[in-house]
Amino acid sequence: MCLGIPARVVAVADGDARVADVETGSTRRRVSLDMLPAGGKRVEAGDWVVVHMGFAMDAIGADEAMDILRSMAELGMAEGVGIPETAAE
Repeated sequence: MCLGIPARVVAVADGDARVADVETGSTRRRVSLDMLPAGGKRVEAGDWVVVHMGFAMDAIGADEAMDILRSMAELGMAEGVGIPETAAE
C-alpha cells in the first residue's frame, strides 16, 4: 500500500530548482515539486502538500490536511508523522 503524508511547506527554493522544504511533525525534508499538477496553484510557505517518496503529489488545504492527520492518528498510523496539536483536538 502506498501512503501520502500531509506536510506543511516551510520554504520553496528560489529559481528553477522546483524543490521545497516541508515539515511533518518535527522532521524537515526536501521534496521535489515536479509531480504537482501542471497549471495548479504555485505552493508557498505555509501551504500543505501530500508527500510520497520524496515528491509533493498534490496541494491540499489546511482543513483537509488536518482531517487526514486525525484519521491517521485514529488508525494508529501517526507514529513518526508528528500530528500538529490542532489536528489532535
